[in-house]
Amino acid sequence: MTDVDSCETNTELARQVNGSTPGSLASVCHRRGISFCHVSTDYVFDGQSRQPYAEDDETEPIQTYGESKVAGEKAVRKSHDSALIVRVSFLYGCHGASGSLIGFPAWVTAQLREGETSHSSPTSG
Repeated sequence: MTDVDSCETNTELARQVNGSTPGSLASVCHRRGISFCHVSTDYVFDGQSRQPYAEDDETEPIQTYGESKVAGEKAVRKSHDSALIVRVSFLYGCHGASGSLIGFPAWVTAQLREGETSHSSPTSG
């Protein structure tokens, strides 16, 4: 569940989809000897660091989405000791309901259309 705003209004669903379910999937893979890769997010951090985050930095999510993703990471680690966890930032794709382009390319396009001259992206604070 990647819609950050929707996670705020549907907190239980976010906790289930992003928090519990990844651990369940990792557990099944572990029992069957299958490798597992969990896709997480940089939203597990508060965004206040002026330095790039390291993988072992303390997580400090500031919203339900980030909290649910931290819970998912913990559930995966507990269920599959050799799972790979990847934290990505601002991916692109199509919104499931509308089919519209979302993510970084869409953000850049919108900024250009609006004549925005600022160089701060949604992930740079």
